[in-house]
Amino acid sequence: MPELADITKDSGSKETYLRIVRRVAAFELSISALGDAASALDVSPTPQGARSVQATVNLIRSVEHKYGLLTPADAGVALGSVSKSSRNLAASRHRSGELIAIAYRGKSVYPGFQFTVGHEAVAAIKTLRTMAESNEWSEYDLFLWLVTPRGRLDGAIPADLLGTPGGEADVIRAAALEMQTDW
Repeated sequence: MPELADITKDSGSKETYLRIVRRVAAFELSISALGDAASALDVSPTPQGARSVQATVNLIRSVEHKYGLLTPADAGVALGSVSKSSRNLAASRHRSGELIAIAYRGKSVYPGFQFTVGHEAVAAIKTLRTMAESNEWSEYDLFLWLVTPRGRLDGAIPADLLGTPGGEADVIRAAALEMQTDW
């Protein structure tokens, strides 16, 4: 087994060692934070519930990395606002059903997949929100559906199809079928 002094002599090994140390430290911090959160509850979370929450957090983090999660001000700018209060434009579009907003880390954010390069909201979002509401899906349920691979779309992620030729119509059709399915 190599000694620490031997590992740190080779820069490649040193970088690998430091990466491992960072991962272990991050793991220990996350375990500590989860322990603190669980112990603050009056009831014990089930292992299944804890796994579900972690899976959802991981999914939202992947959405943040892939599409971005925009603040209300950034969402207003993505819609073309040049106003100092651009967040008002995003809030107005959200209220009118044109945008999806989710709560993340205690703040309202807008997933980046719903904005076009031409500073517009993806048109299908309004249709999808109306459909979701009439089928008793929450906005959050719709968000999760849009960012998860779907069998009705041959394994594609619906958000990836928004803004592509024929993609929005495919997503709307798949959503309609999914929302009407009773389990």
